[in-house]
Amino acid sequence: MASTQLAHLLSGLLSDNRLRTASGKPYISAVTGPSTDYDQNMAIQPTSKAPGSSAAHLSTSPLTSPLTSPLTSHQEANLCFGISALDNFFSGGLAFGTLLEMGIPFGNGGRRLLALFMATATSGLSGGQKHWCLWISARPHLKAYPPAWQALGVDLRRLRFASSESPVSELKAAFLDDFFRVIIIDHPSPLEPDEYVFLAQCARQHRKIIVVARDGFLSPRDSNTAARYRLNVWRPPRKNILEITPVRGLHRSLKLSSFFQHPDIKIAT
Repeated sequence: MASTQLAHLLSGLLSDNRLRTASGKPYISAVTGPSTDYDQNMAIQPTSKAPGSSAAHLSTSPLTSPLTSPLTSHQEANLCFGISALDNFFSGGLAFGTLLEMGIPFGNGGRRLLALFMATATSGLSGGQKHWCLWISARPHLKAYPPAWQALGVDLRRLRFASSESPVSELKAAFLDDFFRVIIIDHPSPLEPDEYVFLAQCARQHRKIIVVARDGFLSPRDSNTAARYRLNVWRPPRKNILEITPVRGLHRSLKLSSFFQHPDIKIAT
């Protein structure tokens, strides 16, 4: 069951789909408006922060299902993607309890892999279980357009969007609970070392998959040892290929030559 902290954030649903923090400021709201392509149709559009709004802002599609914990007596060990090459790359799927750091050049198209994570987790393609997911963006000038995510195969009833430039401190309750099983932190710059350690501990303790996606490429010289895997993900110019190169935790690279036209995950250029 959700902790008291997280329950406070997810309770008190108002008629306009807004939740409020203890200070009374808006925390969750619906998102509408046209999409603007910032990363190969990743469905993000520019926005502006209203004066006096809270630093952390969690956006949702219109709610059509109760906010209840998805955990059952039987839990999947791995999140499988239905693409044999990708599942084999992670030795049978990406294990719950994993902190994964990715270097993904901004606007290159590599974040489509993260869309696949969300589509697989929310739709039940992996083991038949549908998991609650949270996407946290550290870009206050951008916001998500949920219908475009739905077109990518994501079940919006199991996905929430958040905006926070300090996600570990401002959204700590989401990490310290079993509710969200897959959390993506789309952050332009590195987190602090102690934040990576905290996220790794939360992933193990609460059987989550936590992904920190950074702009640009990761370097072996970086000091992050908390992540189980560190990968660089990108789409070569003018090629319909997704390349994944390990920096830490894996020992071979992967090229998905048909990733952007995979029929089961509804990804198209």
